[in-house]
Amino acid sequence: HGLNDDSSSENRVWAFMKYAATIALLITTSLFFYINFNSAQTDLVSDTQILTIEKSSPAGKRSSIELKDGTRVILNQHSKILFSTDFNEIDRRVEVVGEAFFDVKANAEKPFIVKTNNVYTTALGTSFNVRNMQSEKDISISLTEGSIVVSLDGPKYVATEKSKLLFPGEEAIYTSDSKTMHNRDFDFKKVTGWKDNILYFKNMNALEVAKAIEDWYDVKVIFKNTPSTDWSFSGEFHNETLNNVLEGL
Repeated sequence: HGLNDDSSSENRVWAFMKYAATIALLITTSLFFYINFNSAQTDLVSDTQILTIEKSSPAGKRSSIELKDGTRVILNQHSKILFSTDFNEIDRRVEVVGEAFFDVKANAEKPFIVKTNNVYTTALGTSFNVRNMQSEKDISISLTEGSIVVSLDGPKYVATEKSKLLFPGEEAIYTSDSKTMHNRDFDFKKVTGWKDNILYFKNMNALEVAKAIEDWYDVKVIFKNTPSTDWSFSGEFHNETLNNVLEGL
């Protein structure tokens, strides 16, 4: 009877050891898969990190870009647009330095937001011009079609104390010195003619004409004599060379 008890005890001990070994094996296996799964997830996050894409237009060139959402952007010379690689996944945000014309693809669920310094333009589907040249103090947002909200304290969808609702033919002007913004009407061809290669003058004096030519052709205009303050010029040139423009003046 004593021998049977000893044998039973040994069997129980042996069964317990096999059970414990099985649990240890399961824990080790689970830990192995957990570590490798998380390592794979880390690699996946690393491989899909969000980056910034920059598109630019050099001196004397204007370029057309189509974004992933179907929005068409025309960049003026000395200008660039920046956006992230996850553009159009959650929202549609871009940043502009210089001048750009936007023909925004309509999407009510994902408003299109343009940042220019601390000025934000929010649109659903519309066309507008953004001008933020480094040589100028003012930032202008000019609406040609649809409606937009221009704001100073982040993107807005309605007019507030620090935002303006624009309609076609209106532009918002932000003055950096006073940090104020106001609306006014604008001349379509004067503001957006550049995107169609139209050099446009309207009652401009000699200094204004010279500045426009310098910006357009990336040249320096030097006057031999002091220009007359009585002289002014109005006209337009369609995709013309510098020589043809100078002769036309």
